[in-house]
Amino acid sequence: MGALLKMTDCKEDNCNAKHKALGLCAKHYRRLQRHGTLSDPVVLSIKDRLSSLSKLNELTGCIEWTASLSKDGYGKMDIRRRTMRSHIVSYREHKGEFPDGMHLLHNCANRKCINPEHLYIGTHKQNMKDMIRDGNYAYGSRHGMAKINESNVHEIHLSSSKGISRKSLAHKFGLSVTVVGHILTRKLWKHVEVSL
Repeated sequence: MGALLKMTDCKEDNCNAKHKALGLCAKHYRRLQRHGTLSDPVVLSIKDRLSSLSKLNELTGCIEWTASLSKDGYGKMDIRRRTMRSHIVSYREHKGEFPDGMHLLHNCANRKCINPEHLYIGTHKQNMKDMIRDGNYAYGSRHGMAKINESNVHEIHLSSSKGISRKSLAHKFGLSVTVVGHILTRKLWKHVEVSL
């Protein structure tokens, strides 16, 4: 048996730091809390972490993230104490960095997918088109700030074709005259098919 420990020393071998709780110093106490053991934790590579926290969907070919998700449905993980989206980490690990100002897009429309073969670099405009295509973009009556719906748009077009003024339509629907004008010139609500 080695030298007798003072009551204020950490009980872990070769550690002379003052104990905090359970006879352990702050460092060893935190390790016990985080990892459930005093042994040095096994540190996995980023690729190994990605692999251990995902599974292959054989039907789609997506490698789906099984750990924590962001509120918008993307996988997330901590890298060097910074939370990052797992599909971005996967792309960087397998294919490298991508240019500033560019977006990383999914060609599979699965936000949980981290398969680097399903990811590609695109512009903001391409990202918006993908969001609309995949039904992830709220527009029209699905938008939380919408004051009118698609049938109101039809009524605005029909009423305008019958000679009702933009000002009257704006008052009736609680809109500005400018917004009514943008609806009629198809700058707004252009997704609505109008046949008169």
